[in-house]
Parts: sequence; C-alpha cells; structure tokens
Amino acid sequence: MAALGGMGIGLVWGWVAATVDVFRGRQLVDVVSLSVALAIVSLLVLALGGRPALTAYLGATFVSFLAHSGWKAALRTRFEAPTERR
Repeated sequence: MAALGGMGIGLVWGWVAATVDVFRGRQLVDVVSLSVALAIVSLLVLALGGRPALTAYLGATFVSFLAHSGWKAALRTRFEAPTERR
C-alpha cells in the first residue's frame, strides 16, 4: 500500500515539476529549488513508506515528468508562432 501511495505522490510531483518553466536569468534558482524540494519529498516518502515506496515514487516522478515535458513540447511546436519558438 505504501508503494501505491509513493507512486501517487510521484505522479503528482512529476507533473508539478514539469510545469515550472525555467526563465532566463533564473535557471540556477529554479533548478536548485526543484532539486531541494525533490530531496525533501524523497526523504519524507522514505521515512513514511520505506524503500519500496521511495522506488515507486522516483519511478512515477520520472515517468510523469517525461510525459508532461513531451506534451508541453508538442503543444509549443504546434501552437507557437515561428518567431516565438525558443
């Protein structure tokens, strides 16, 4: 049951982490703050659910992050004007 809870938290956290856009000039702050938050949540999942929950959490976070990032990239290429693309 703890692994399912870790997976649920990971799906939400991966989605949230992928919604953060890294702005020019704030890249270091954004990356560091996301890394610190990921470490804190990982420690909480490990403390509350153990290693199986942590493994499920990290796997679900990775999959969710990749899915959301890919979806955002597809939307950008489809709906942005050619001059707006990064």
